[in-house]
Amino acid sequence: MTAAAAAAVLTVAPTASATVEVPPGFSVQVYHSSGTLVGSLSGDMFWSTSFRTVSFTNQHFYVRTGECMYVVYAGYQNNNLVAKSPKYKECGRDGAWASKTISTDTPGGVQTVIIELTDVEHGNKASNNCWYGDLWCTDRP
Repeated sequence: MTAAAAAAVLTVAPTASATVEVPPGFSVQVYHSSGTLVGSLSGDMFWSTSFRTVSFTNQHFYVRTGECMYVVYAGYQNNNLVAKSPKYKECGRDGAWASKTISTDTPGGVQTVIIELTDVEHGNKASNNCWYGDLWCTDRP
């Protein structure tokens, strides 16, 4: 999405809020080769009006008992990485997970977010690619 198109989307958004929720949320699932769910993460995603900060809220994180997952949030502008979270590790859990953010000083901010889950022991990965202004995120194994 061009900066002009992004600005056009923002002019339609409510001006009372300092953030915009587009797309409405994300969901990522990682499976063993047997088809067993190993981990899943879902939640809401909000871009600041400057596009320089993306917040991940209302997150629910499931990791199968006896398993561990890595989570990384990455922000891109065109194909350039402009923001990245630390690699978070969680083991055997099911419930609410704290809000996280990624930020950049790059003019134009973050256009695309990729949320990636990795099975620590087996290396299976899945990601959600979320473009600002799209109606949903795209799963990518």
